[in-house]
Amino acid sequence: MSLFSTPFDPARDTALVTGAGNGIGRAIAQALVGEGVRTVFADISAERVSAAIGASKRPELAVPWVGDLAELDACDALLATADAALGGITHFVHSASPPRREADHALAVDRRIWQQMHAVNLDAGFHLARELAKRLIAAKRPGSFLFLTSLHAGTPRNLPHYSTAKAAMAMLVKELAKTFGRHDIRVNALVPGAIAAGGVRRGSRAGAAHSARASRRGQ
Repeated sequence: MSLFSTPFDPARDTALVTGAGNGIGRAIAQALVGEGVRTVFADISAERVSAAIGASKRPELAVPWVGDLAELDACDALLATADAALGGITHFVHSASPPRREADHALAVDRRIWQQMHAVNLDAGFHLARELAKRLIAAKRPGSFLFLTSLHAGTPRNLPHYSTAKAAMAMLVKELAKTFGRHDIRVNALVPGAIAAGGVRRGSRAGAAHSARASRRGQ
């Protein structure tokens, strides 16, 4: 039985998922290959990518890619891999985001961490989506793009680099939906709450213990 009411067409559909080694990105990438969709699993960690693919129902449909999407050259390399391996992407999911530390509040976060958070969430998301859309439009093919934003796009989190990156991404989704929609490319946002995926790092034994307790509670 298909997970979805309208199954994908393996002959037409392909996917690219960033942040596919962890959390929601991993779950989405695994669900896609489980539906018969050839999917690029992109992540900064080779170990996580390997584990995510190995735990998938159809690992033979997965294409691994490892790189740092904070670098524009890495984004271009990812697009090149997707083109070479799958001949084009119809479904794009942008879940990649650097880990967050509670210590990086407004008075402490440094420029490098600020820039990295915006580069991965916003710059990479925009660049990848625009380039994938250009390919779909040229080929006159429909597509769907999904961005993972956050409840903190509209609510302060005491992590200004994260909240502002997600807020900008929420507006980017609206801008892209307005432009790409006329070309039959849907653009949507998924707005999750807290999940046990290691997104927040406290950098202490107490933080690790808190994360372990939260995982057991299913938070």
